[in-house]
Amino acid sequence: MKKATVLVVDDEVGIVEGLQDWLEINGHSVYTASSGIKALEVLAEQSIDIMITDLRMPGMGGLELLTKVPDVREGICSIVLTGHGDMSNAIKALNNGAVAYMLKPVDLDELGIHLGRCIKQVEMKRQLVLNLRYLESIIESMADALIVISPDGTVQTVNRLACDMLEYSEEEMVGKKLENFASMHSIFGENGFEDLLKNGFLSSFDTTIVSKNDRETPVLLSGSVHRDLTEEVTGVVLVAKDITDYKRSQTILREREAQLVHTGRLTAMGEMAAGIAHELNQPLAVIRIWSQSLGNDVGRGSVSAERVTEATKEIDQQMKRATTIITHMRAFARGESDEPPEATDLAVPANEALLFFQEQFRIHEIELDMQIGENLPEVSLHAGRFEQVVVNLLSNARHAVDKKRSEDSSFQKKIALRLYASDDNKWVILEVADNGIGMSTHDRDRCLEPFFTTKEVGQGTGLGLHIIRGIVQEMNGRIHVDSQLGKGATFKIQLPAA
Repeated sequence: MKKATVLVVDDEVGIVEGLQDWLEINGHSVYTASSGIKALEVLAEQSIDIMITDLRMPGMGGLELLTKVPDVREGICSIVLTGHGDMSNAIKALNNGAVAYMLKPVDLDELGIHLGRCIKQVEMKRQLVLNLRYLESIIESMADALIVISPDGTVQTVNRLACDMLEYSEEEMVGKKLENFASMHSIFGENGFEDLLKNGFLSSFDTTIVSKNDRETPVLLSGSVHRDLTEEVTGVVLVAKDITDYKRSQTILREREAQLVHTGRLTAMGEMAAGIAHELNQPLAVIRIWSQSLGNDVGRGSVSAERVTEATKEIDQQMKRATTIITHMRAFARGESDEPPEATDLAVPANEALLFFQEQFRIHEIELDMQIGENLPEVSLHAGRFEQVVVNLLSNARHAVDKKRSEDSSFQKKIALRLYASDDNKWVILEVADNGIGMSTHDRDRCLEPFFTTKEVGQGTGLGLHIIRGIVQEMNGRIHVDSQLGKGATFKIQLPAA
C-alpha cells in the first residue's frame, strides 16, 4: 500500500491515539484534531490526502465538516466513523463526499481496505491535477491563440494569446458567448460554424479577427470538435495563428519579386539591344532608299505624282513599323500595370515577342519554325509577363545556337516555337526548342536556380530562367526542361486554361 498523509478527527482521545499509532506503524503521516473547527485549521495549513472523521463531535460535527472541506482543500478522500448506525446520516455522509461509513468499534482490516481505496483515489486525483497543470502549461505556452467553446458558442477556455488578440481578459470571456467578443460570421463565414460541428473539423483558412478596440489581426484559423464517449459534441477547439508578420513579408516579397521581374525585363532588353537595332534598321533602310530615290528623281526633274504617292505610302508603312517596334519596346520595358490578370489568347503576346527577333534571326541565319495553334483556350494572366517568358526563352535559344555555330561554321541554326492546347483543352502549352549547345545533366537540373548561368562572364545574369519559373508558378503553371549536352534544349511550359 502506498503511503498517505492522514488527518484523524475525533473528540475521543483513545480512538485518536489508537488510530494514529496504527496508521504510523503502516507508514502513514498523521495529523489529529479534536473537532471539526480544528480539523479545518489543519486542512488549511497541511497537505492532507485522507480524512478519517467521527460523526458526532462538539461544535462542528462530521457532516458539517464534510460540507466545508471542499472550500478549504480539494481532493480530500473522507472516511466517516460513528458509534450510531443511523442510515439517514450514512446517506448524508456519502452524498457529501465520504467514500465509506464505518461503525465503531473500528475493524482495522476493513479500515485498511477503505484506506487503500482512498489512496488509489488520491493518486488518481493527483495525476488528474498534474495532467491539468501540464495541459494548462501547454495551452499558455502555445505560440497561437486558443479558444475552446461549447456547441452553443459559450467560451470555456482561452489562453493568454487569445486574450491579447481580442483585448479581453480571461474573466471577461469565460462563461460568455464568443459572439460577444468576435463576430462568428466574420470568423467562420456563412454556415462555417455549423459545418465545423457537422464535419468535426475546420481546415486552416485565412480570416481576420477584430479586437475590442477594432484592431484587426490576420490569422490562419483551424478547428476541431471534442466528443464524449457517446460521440456527442461537448466542445469546439479553435486555434488562430497570427500571420501578421507572414502577410507583411509576403507583401515585401511580392514587391521584391516585381522588382526582380522588372530587372529581368530590362536585362532582356539590354541583351537584345543589338537585335532590336536590326529590327529598327530595316524600316529605316527602306525609308532612306525611298527618300534618296525621290531626291534623284527631283534632280532629274522627273518626279511624277504617282511616284510621290508610291514613295510616301511605303515610307508611311515603314514609319508605322518602326513606331510599332518602339512602342512595343517601351511597353515591354515598363511591364504590366496593377490591373488583375485577364483571360488572354496567348497567340497575341507570343507574336508580339517575335517582333523583337524576326530581323535578328534573319541576320543571324537562324531558321525559325513557328507553329501557333488556332482557337486556343484563353489563359488568365498578365500578357506582358507571358511575353517576357517567350522573350527570355527565345533569347536563350538564340545564344545557344550562336554558340554552337562558333564551334562549327557549317552548323545550321534552328529554333522552334510551338503553342498548342492539350488534348483535353485544359492546358495551353508553349514549347521553345533549339538545336544548340545543350546542357549537361548537372546544368539542366540547376538551370532554374537564381544566378546560375552557363554563359560567359558579362554575358548573362543567371536570373532569366529563375524569373521565368517564378512567373510560371504565379500563373499556376508547370515548367519542364529537356536537354542533352551538344543536342539542344527544349523548354515546355504548361498553363491552365481559364
